[in-house]
Amino acid sequence: MLQIKHLSTSGGDTVKQSVRRIMGTILENCIAMKLNWLGREDKTVFSRMITKDVLIKSVRKKNVAVKSLQIRR
Repeated sequence: MLQIKHLSTSGGDTVKQSVRRIMGTILENCIAMKLNWLGREDKTVFSRMITKDVLIKSVRKKNVAVKSLQIRR
């Protein structure tokens, strides 16, 4: 939970900004470029990774009313 609490302080005025900032904190750019939510274009499926759960929980902690669907966009 400490990691989620820390990541939720990453900032961002919108869900999109929060997701980008948290992703930038937990992933190197060279790794992020190989990920895709659904695994399209021969990329690794991010939606099945444990890291996805950390991302969603961190964004929800910052933006209490956020739904998973908003994070996927």
